[in-house]
Amino acid sequence: MKIRIEEKLILEALYKNDEPLSTTDLKSSTGIDTDAIGYSVRQKLEPEGLVEYEYREDNGTEVRVHDLTAKGESEIQQGLIGDVFGESSESDPERVALEARIDELEERLGAVENKTQANKQLLDSLRSRIDKAAEVIQKHDRRLNGIRWALEENGVVDVVEYVKKVKSGD
Repeated sequence: MKIRIEEKLILEALYKNDEPLSTTDLKSSTGIDTDAIGYSVRQKLEPEGLVEYEYREDNGTEVRVHDLTAKGESEIQQGLIGDVFGESSESDPERVALEARIDELEERLGAVENKTQANKQLLDSLRSRIDKAAEVIQKHDRRLNGIRWALEENGVVDVVEYVKKVKSGD
């Protein structure tokens, strides 16, 4: 499992607290915004079975509360997010911001690569269609020149004069 810095920080915060944490608590302890917490939990951590969440009522407001699963705790103890017992260089805000930016840029690069591949396929298709159209044009151009030659050669029509009449509207 590729784990991003955001997921590491969420797991570390949950691991270091005995109680489940609300999204607001996670936001204040990790510095990660609410949407990123929601994405990390719903799309990454919960599907892997590391974190679970539920909605609880708190003073008339529904609050999402997150907790580590037994699997999540075990994975952390086995080194999933590094050493949470000592000083972690990942708690350095500048490093966290840089790693988050790297993750974001890697995702954007993947999207650009996908678009580039799709555009390449589209260009290949267009080139093929242009080549076929050029073949058709050449074929018809040869036929038209042949018809022009036959008409002029046999004295049936002076093609140049005919074109002048058509253009002038006579």
